Amino acid sequence: MSYLRSLALAVKNDPPSLALAERMESWLAGRGVHAFHLGDAGSPQADLALSVGGDGSMISVARKLAGSHLPLAGVNTGRVGFLPELTAANWQENLTLAMTHGWKTETRLALHLTVRRGGRKIFSSPAANDVVIARGGLARLTAFELGVDRSAPLYLRADGLVVSTPTGSTAYSSSSGGPLLHPSLNAYSITAICPFQARFPPLVLRGGSRLRVKLRESGAETYATVDGQEFTLLREGDLLTLRGLPRAILLAVFGGADYFTRVHAAGFMADSPGRRH
Repeated sequence: MSYLRSLALAVKNDPPSLALAERMESWLAGRGVHAFHLGDAGSPQADLALSVGGDGSMISVARKLAGSHLPLAGVNTGRVGFLPELTAANWQENLTLAMTHGWKTETRLALHLTVRRGGRKIFSSPAANDVVIARGGLARLTAFELGVDRSAPLYLRADGLVVSTPTGSTAYSSSSGGPLLHPSLNAYSITAICPFQARFPPLVLRGGSRLRVKLRESGAETYATVDGQEFTLLREGDLLTLRGLPRAILLAVFGGADYFTRVHAAGFMADSPGRRH
């Protein structure tokens, strides 16, 4: 069990987040907790990292911390706030508990993407949420060649592909018709965006599976985008390799609502008409 003595803050650069972080630093200092900004030179090892912002901010920090074993929590100052467990109303209560009783942790799978061109690696990155392979502005299909582990390749034409972690399954993957994956699963999903004249239901692969995606044809600029935040422009013939990174992300848990309740409350699942109260 860990207890909060030092805290690394990652703060979104907007007025609400900056103002809240300033209040938090003052409040923590008055209770003997050393707070500093994540990545500050010469800073000590933190007990906990805390993202102050929205879902995108927390995903960005999770990607940077992948494999570091530093637990991460979030305080929501954004619109949706599905991932951050803490809010502007309850952060003091939960950080007080963290000082006196610690916190629980849960691990989540991340993805790792590598792009090779002519056998040479041109891009690589972990992904906490998803990797999207899709065309740019022109409404033209892209042709992919997909293979899993040692399987024979499958030819697919579609607007794109969404490869999602369990954490990211409530994001673009869900909007594209992909499955909701419980965050504890050692698995990831592949969802085709508008496949053309093909039956390609969403696939769920075990975390250790290796996915190969070769760009066969593209009538428009095609990009590989990581967590909606980093991207690389692809060319025909590029080979993308994705694999799961089990337990790469470590989240601090303070005992809020369970996953099923949260996805229900966020509108990912809805009651049938005529529900009895």
